Amino acid sequence: MKAICFYGPGDVRYENAPDAVLQEDSDVLVKVERCGICGSDLHIYQGLAGISAGCSIGHEAIGEIVETGRSVRRFVTGDRVMLSAMVGCGRCVACLSGNMLRCKEGKLSGYGFGLGLDGCQADAVRVPMADINVEKIPDGVSDNLALLLTDNLPTAFAACKRADITPGATVAVIGLGPIGLLAVQLAYAMGASVVVGIDINPD
Repeated sequence: MKAICFYGPGDVRYENAPDAVLQEDSDVLVKVERCGICGSDLHIYQGLAGISAGCSIGHEAIGEIVETGRSVRRFVTGDRVMLSAMVGCGRCVACLSGNMLRCKEGKLSGYGFGLGLDGCQADAVRVPMADINVEKIPDGVSDNLALLLTDNLPTAFAACKRADITPGATVAVIGLGPIGLLAVQLAYAMGASVVVGIDINPD
């Protein structure tokens, strides 16, 4: 298969890579249809993430399940799905409640960060513990919106939720990249009357 792989600062290559395959009965194989570019990918591109040369990159994707492991219960071949940027063990209380960052088994990993999972900027990707680490794309949700729901939009939403925005509030959003711009829109949606955007880039 083809994938985008990192070789050093400013050096990413679209090249042949080993085919993604199931490794455990709880895995699914997803044919990637779209994969976003995150600020984290730019850090990798700049050589700031410390990943090894040859690693495939990318961690926010949508696609179609093309193969399922024998123990997968929630998904079948042909399901259109979203992949969260991070995955957990799928067994502990934290993971089962959707908080993979606090995985009690220390199984937290992410696609394309050199942490044991290949990247999603590839023809296909293996998803471990699929029953907990994959979500179907709901009916009526466009591909573009589904792609936002894999990483950027939830990140902006979590920031706004933690800021405790109330109706009539004045909110400052520092950094107006994709997540910052989403935070501006979400702040208004949560009732802010004034949102001030701050960025070092005048554009």
